[in-house]
Amino acid sequence: MAKAIRENFDSIKVFIPYEASSGGTLISLVGNEIIMGMMSQLSPIDPHSDSSSALSAKRGFTMLMEWLKDTSEEDMPYPLKAMSQKLNSEELDYSFSSLKMMEEYAQEILELGKIDKDKAKEISKKLVNGFYTHGQVINSAKAREIGLNVAGDLNYKEERQVLRKWLAKYLLKNADKHIIRYYISNKCKNKLKGEKKDEKDNANGEV
Repeated sequence: MAKAIRENFDSIKVFIPYEASSGGTLISLVGNEIIMGMMSQLSPIDPHSDSSSALSAKRGFTMLMEWLKDTSEEDMPYPLKAMSQKLNSEELDYSFSSLKMMEEYAQEILELGKIDKDKAKEISKKLVNGFYTHGQVINSAKAREIGLNVAGDLNYKEERQVLRKWLAKYLLKNADKHIIRYYISNKCKNKLKGEKKDEKDNANGEV
């Protein structure tokens, strides 16, 4: 979704009226500017499901390896021995690979938005690996600290009214699918009308 949006528009402003978590955060990276208010929040984008967390698996493995690096098998305390025996190489590989894949996704989206490669890599790494849990809140101040181009929403009165109406209608409603809703400003509408008129004139043989 993010790549499709990026490839069709040059300048994109993403509004976060309330919460854009996980996949919502990934899509929001498409914006040249992210508009956030006092109640707006993003989240980390580490791969996560109800039963497992790729980042927790990686951290648990790293922690266990640190504990065991100077310990022989004979001297290994039972709790650590029991933990090491439960390690599943296939699951660990999947966790490490999915984290790397998400970093590359995020970096690609950021680079499509003309962000410097090194900065895009740094931002994506922080969003995937830099937080304690998948549900940790990233407010506007933290988003700026990560390196995202975040602006306040006080200068967008017309857009804020549209978003308030959207929230009032849809915020507490359940849905079986994700929905992207977009707002086209009057400036963009007028531009689109002008382009359509030019296409019609050209079709009629007019210049």
